Amino acid sequence: MERLRLSDGTTWADPTGAEYKDLAWRCIHAQHTLTPQELMQIAEFMESYEMLITHPAFTLKKVAAKIRMIREAIKKKTV
Repeated sequence: MERLRLSDGTTWADPTGAEYKDLAWRCIHAQHTLTPQELMQIAEFMESYEMLITHPAFTLKKVAAKIRMIREAIKKKTV
């Protein structure tokens, strides 16, 4: 799975990666093809999203900063 390393040292799934898009498509259209490892990756994506939205230490300002870092990492990858 493609990962993005952010300037704060964390890593996040690359939502522009081919593997990410393939998993998303298969979740919707071909669930029976998912392996246990892929299901764990999907759970990780869900947990990351949950953290951004519900973690009490993540203010809107911190969430915006994290999203900005993710977008910057994507831009650097494609340059």
